[in-house]
Amino acid sequence: MIVVSEEKLRNLAFRLLCALGIPTEDASVGADVLLASDLRGVDSHGVARLQLYYRRLRKDLINRTPTLKVIQDSGSAVVLDADNGLGICTAPRAMKLCIERAKEHGIASVATRNTNHFGIAGYYALMATEENMIGLVAANTTPFMAPFGGSERLLGTNPIAIGVPGEQFPIVLDMATSIVAVGKLQIAIRKQERIPLGWLLDKEGKPTDNPKALWEGGSLLPMAGPKGYGLAVMVDLLAALLAGAAVGRDIGDLMIDDRPERIGHFMLAMDVGRFQDVERFKEAVDAYIAMIKRSRPAEGVNEIFLPGEIEILKAKERKEKGIPLNPVVAQNLLEFARTLGIASGFDTFEDLIK
Repeated sequence: MIVVSEEKLRNLAFRLLCALGIPTEDASVGADVLLASDLRGVDSHGVARLQLYYRRLRKDLINRTPTLKVIQDSGSAVVLDADNGLGICTAPRAMKLCIERAKEHGIASVATRNTNHFGIAGYYALMATEENMIGLVAANTTPFMAPFGGSERLLGTNPIAIGVPGEQFPIVLDMATSIVAVGKLQIAIRKQERIPLGWLLDKEGKPTDNPKALWEGGSLLPMAGPKGYGLAVMVDLLAALLAGAAVGRDIGDLMIDDRPERIGHFMLAMDVGRFQDVERFKEAVDAYIAMIKRSRPAEGVNEIFLPGEIEILKAKERKEKGIPLNPVVAQNLLEFARTLGIASGFDTFEDLIK
């Protein structure tokens, strides 16, 4: 592993996004989203995602300079068209608008159509918690999952995140509705590892431990069987149909690079202060955290964690010790930098991040 400081990794992400033609302000926002993922230990959605964005931007499948258009505005509910912009740059603006409207109305929602992959959903839920709000975020994605009982890929991993502010730390649920995110398979491929049986079916519908099977016509399984399937359906209804975004076969495949994704994002913010005193609520959240953590652990378990707590601890560790990068990811970033003219053919990755 190559270990990179938080500052150097963010700077590299910023430089690469700028070199890809993303305006400076948007590149700065996008770099923050990617860095947050790597800090929290969600390595599949951090700077490793630049490989995917690089390919799609080079093929002009993403609009580098989008104009967010208001399609409908009723005050507490807004529909936006992201103009096929890069999701990690447009989604923070949508969530910022959602929070602003929630400050005005108490509760607000923003649905976005014609957009693209936005990184980790938890980033946007945390934006709400930082403003003493509860945030709920969902996005539909490229179909990699068959309906429960089916064999045809029609549903995405369709992530959901919910963030609740606390005094000690925010509680943040950030999960794919598939049993595992696509990025976990990509990590396994980079590490040349097999995956557990039960994650993936091959193109014949049989369980496989080969992560490459997904790109050979296989399909992910929903988490918790029919429950995960049901959640994935609800994300499609909220993030896609409500926003007027693409769904199912109409989504541009994120990996094939054939056409724009045109997916949807759904964001909801609730001002805690409209329900009760914020400090009293945070104290109640902390008491709830204490109740869970002081409860008797199961055999073989040393500590019980709240949703998002492990990521908070990981971020603290990586801020202090640096962020580990897989050598394959580092090499990919170096190749992008060379192609984009910000590194000579003789540079090493270590030279690139100096």
